[in-house]
Amino acid sequence: MTPNDTRDLYRAEDDAWTRAFELALTPIVAAGLGYVLDRIIGTVPLFAVAFLVLAVVASFIKMYYAYDAKMKVHDAESPWGRARAHAANRGEDTK
Repeated sequence: MTPNDTRDLYRAEDDAWTRAFELALTPIVAAGLGYVLDRIIGTVPLFAVAFLVLAVVASFIKMYYAYDAKMKVHDAESPWGRARAHAANRGEDTK
């Protein structure tokens, strides 16, 4: 294993931990803020539930777009991506 492989492995592990904490803590913090707002206003747990749902949906949307961008870079660097780009530069049909 080369030093670059080790560095890439640690970077991927760091990204995974970051996403895990983000998925776990973002909804908890949002629901907590909603709970505080509910207590101040005196409503039922309306804001807590609404903020929780919004945080979960936003987290998954963010993950989807991050994954999509990462896969586009991966495909562009792959042999089939380079061949497709080369064919597109020559004006050939890439499908």
